[in-house]
Amino acid sequence: MTCSDLTYFVRPGRYRCIVPPANDRRILHFTDVANVPKIIAAGGIWPDNVMTNQSYAFRDCASADIKEARRTKPVPMPPYGCVGDYVPFYYAPRSPMMSAISKGGVPGYSDSRQLVYFASTVGAVCAAGLGWVCTDGNARTGLTRFFGTLEELESKIDWSIMEERYWANTADDGDRKRRRMAEFLVHGFFPIGLVTGIATHNQGIMDSIEGFLPPHIFTAVKPELYI
Repeated sequence: MTCSDLTYFVRPGRYRCIVPPANDRRILHFTDVANVPKIIAAGGIWPDNVMTNQSYAFRDCASADIKEARRTKPVPMPPYGCVGDYVPFYYAPRSPMMSAISKGGVPGYSDSRQLVYFASTVGAVCAAGLGWVCTDGNARTGLTRFFGTLEELESKIDWSIMEERYWANTADDGDRKRRRMAEFLVHGFFPIGLVTGIATHNQGIMDSIEGFLPPHIFTAVKPELYI
């Protein structure tokens, strides 16, 4: 397999990100398994504001209050708009959002095993000419800063915490959780042709979607990516 495969970002026994150049950083988006056939049929992933305005019948896996805050939070740099106008990606698995789901922190959604990872790279987004911004933490919080260059992506994000299996805040560092939630935000739409791989928790979930997937997408069952 090549570095485009889903084997790239986990080494046996631990969660350790291989460190590539900034334009080849891996990015991960997760969604409920029921949404996958709809995403494939639509040709890609729409941002939350589009899905809300068009009344798309997608199953949410995030808290309603969090999504509402993101829909209206301004992005202070080109291509501007609000956070809800962007398709969000993380840089590492087992995110704080997934932890919240597993612990019952998202009303109406409590089984993270139903989530499916879509993987791509920063380089694929840049090569496609898509608009994007990145953040050094959770895009919803006031402390988080927004950036728009590959140099800033490489220097401003805490890549060391992306290598850690455990990212909880500590007495010495009360900002670990926010930094682990650093985001790569793709403006407007994310084409399915840029998805390099898909991972699921178990074979049953994979079997339910594999028939919908384009042939270029590498698939892997990776329970170690889940909480």
